[in-house]
Amino acid sequence: MSNIPSLSTAVLNAHGYRGATIIIPGGPSSALRYIIIRFTDKPSMKAWEDSPESLKLLDEVNNYSTRHYDTATGLETWFTLLHLKNVVAQPPPRSKMAIVVFIAVYAISS
Repeated sequence: MSNIPSLSTAVLNAHGYRGATIIIPGGPSSALRYIIIRFTDKPSMKAWEDSPESLKLLDEVNNYSTRHYDTATGLETWFTLLHLKNVVAQPPPRSKMAIVVFIAVYAISS
């Protein structure tokens, strides 16, 4: 995928950029790529999405791929059931997610 280096270079200068992860399910021979770009806050993410660099890259990539767009604010991604991906549901309350994380960290560190 030739545009990944272009994306990496362009997004490095974006305000609020915190990093990117590229997931290749099925290994290096797979044509499928998931690119997860993290920002410090929603305004920074929105500024990147609306920037000329981002729009130009998306326009190029849309010629040979299908874009799937999703956003998440935190730990609710840990609680998504893959087989229920099309079901619209509210994530658990942050307090419940915090309790689960605390129990997991306590169990691992004890």
